[in-house]
Amino acid sequence: MSLRSAIPLLFIPCLITAHAHAQVTTLHFNDGNTSTSIDGYTSTAGGGWAGAWSHTGTGTPNVTNANPLNGGSNYLDVDLSGQNRNVIR
Repeated sequence: MSLRSAIPLLFIPCLITAHAHAQVTTLHFNDGNTSTSIDGYTSTAGGGWAGAWSHTGTGTPNVTNANPLNGGSNYLDVDLSGQNRNVIR
């Protein structure tokens, strides 16, 4: 095996290790409707997240705890209309 063909093999453990240690903050929408905290909607970049939430369609997603899910914690309520209805982060 030449040095040239061995170089890519040297990088594989680095890539696996880097991927295994990547952590993304779990979000619970504890901060409600805000663009200044990662734990809200529309949020901001941070905690392993590259950017804020965004949506297409007519309407605005909303953080709520009405009609509770899972015992009453906050959740993102999405009620959008139009042809392209998407919520992404």
